[in-house]
Amino acid sequence: MLLHTFFERAVRDAGGPTGPCALLLAATRPVSSTVDELAVSRWPSPSTVEQAVAPLTSQGILCKFFSGSADRYALAHRVWSPTLKTSRPAM
Repeated sequence: MLLHTFFERAVRDAGGPTGPCALLLAATRPVSSTVDELAVSRWPSPSTVEQAVAPLTSQGILCKFFSGSADRYALAHRVWSPTLKTSRPAM
């Protein structure tokens, strides 16, 4: 219950239930992703994804990696991946 509440609040802070949930699900991939790779059809632009990524990163849900051409993001803790795949927060 506590973990679900944590994710629910983070999703709300990231802009609402639909987009941030899709972003978190996209971040469950085993490799880190760029903002463009995390963008899904529901997002109007990469800048919208960046606005959602910021609070998720500041709350420690996503981890930011620096690469030569673009910043990459992944779940901070891979153990959250099954939780996010089976229980969509705030949806």
